[in-house]
Amino acid sequence: KKLSNFSHCSDWSYASNHVAKRYIEKVETHVYFDDVRLQMDAKLWGEEYSRQPSAPKKVDISQMCVLEFINRPEKPLYHLEHFIEGTYRKYNSNSGFVDDLSRNTPQAFSHFTFERSGHRLIVVDIQGVGNLWTDPQIHTFDGKSYGDGNLGIRGMALFFYTHRCNPLCLALSLSAFDLPINEKLSTPFNFPSVELSLILLT
Repeated sequence: KKLSNFSHCSDWSYASNHVAKRYIEKVETHVYFDDVRLQMDAKLWGEEYSRQPSAPKKVDISQMCVLEFINRPEKPLYHLEHFIEGTYRKYNSNSGFVDDLSRNTPQAFSHFTFERSGHRLIVVDIQGVGNLWTDPQIHTFDGKSYGDGNLGIRGMALFFYTHRCNPLCLALSLSAFDLPINEKLSTPFNFPSVELSLILLT
């Protein structure tokens, strides 16, 4: 950032609340930085979605950085981001969960990222306050990058197993991904044809 952005750093009237988070279990240093890259990539997808004329509500994903306490034993690392005020909700997960509160924007956003990326990835685990989100997850077709939460094509299949296109999906001209009746009646963890369909689609 430009130095001018920090010109008020000594004036507490410009202060804002932040949240520092760390893993309960010890992880490698690179995991913290990989998470920042994931969240920034997801933020870029949020900006791409918000540029769509047919998207009635803009979305944003919180910026995050790595904070190191150099004066503490072992110099622990934390993720630091702005505190989001309001009622926090998880709209979908990386394993097919969909919130009981039916909202079109989070689900359409995930679907949008899948289609706009050429079926190479999907941004899920949408959570936050309103349309300001944090801690997303990205599934990729090859299952590489973006940490242990990247379930690859299986994660994509889990999303589409529970996803039902809404009016926003239609407004964004997203292709419907309808499941055959036998898959709709099967258990969420027995859908080989869904994964096969995604492979063929890609």
